[in-house]
Amino acid sequence: MGMPALDTHQCIKEIKNAGFNDKQAEAFLHVVQSAWMVSEDRRQIEMNERDLVSVPDLKRTELELTLAIEKVRSDLTLEIEQVRFSLEQVRSDLSRDIAQVRSDLTLEIEKVRVDLEKVKSHLVFWVVGLFFAQTTFIFGFFGKAMHLF
Repeated sequence: MGMPALDTHQCIKEIKNAGFNDKQAEAFLHVVQSAWMVSEDRRQIEMNERDLVSVPDLKRTELELTLAIEKVRSDLTLEIEQVRFSLEQVRSDLSRDIAQVRSDLTLEIEKVRVDLEKVKSHLVFWVVGLFFAQTTFIFGFFGKAMHLF
């Protein structure tokens, strides 16, 4: 923030009207402007100093941030380990379940094979039985037909 616009010509006229000569009026105005600049510079420095922090403050903040980072790191490490453990449990459970399903399927397949063998033997029994029945019928039919002629 700079010094507000100042009409130096008007100021010198007023100072001269108060009884000062030209040199005195210019010198007085120069002193006032210099004082104003010093005051403005000091105000700016004070504002800047409010934004500054001390070395102990920085060290304390650095320590707080370091501790916070370490806590987050520790928490994340713990959570990662928990996820790994859970993942291993899931893998173990899946392996066990897959083995059980394989075992169950093997038993079911074996039962189906046994059932198919039974159906096959029944089918052979009926096909052979029907074959003999049909053959007997045909021989019987032709046998009677031969007696008729």
